[in-house]
Amino acid sequence: LQNDTVSHFTFNEKDFKLTSKDIVELSIDSIYQKYGFTTFTHKLIAKQLVKSFKDPDGTIRYVLGNLIWAILLTILVLTAFFKLLYWRKKLTFVEHLIFLLNVHALSFIVNSILFYFTNNFVTIENGDVEIVGVMSLFIAPSIIFIISLYKYYQQSLVKTFVKSILSFIVYIITNLFFIFLTGFVSFLLF
Repeated sequence: LQNDTVSHFTFNEKDFKLTSKDIVELSIDSIYQKYGFTTFTHKLIAKQLVKSFKDPDGTIRYVLGNLIWAILLTILVLTAFFKLLYWRKKLTFVEHLIFLLNVHALSFIVNSILFYFTNNFVTIENGDVEIVGVMSLFIAPSIIFIISLYKYYQQSLVKTFVKSILSFIVYIITNLFFIFLTGFVSFLLF
């Protein structure tokens, strides 16, 4: 336990190498003193690392529970992008927002049904990995999204397809950004 380093994390040129023994035996103030954590951010990160080591299940549940904020923030950014992308339609921000909320709700319902009826998303047989179920969780919402764009905004198939590709790119980039942001903030607030 004395040599077992729990975390090898560097932030702002400060190493957070805490041993299991110190996390279990020392108080948080003693850890601050032993490892030289003097700034507010260093103390906060060290405190959260200790808490996450002592309660890993609670940490994961709390962080995953707050990831819904990443989806909501992504929808808001995508709504602003749609306001620019479909500026000739003269639709309000709220109309784009309601459209995207409806598409997401339908996608979540379809994915829930697929998740329920598909027993194994990843199967491994004879060394071959099959990810059919997981791919359906991405393909079904994509089809729903493209059909919804075509029906709601009533543009040609080519324009709809090009705008859906642009929307997918913006969606993935903003969603990944907000997942990391909400995950980090949730970790700091746990």
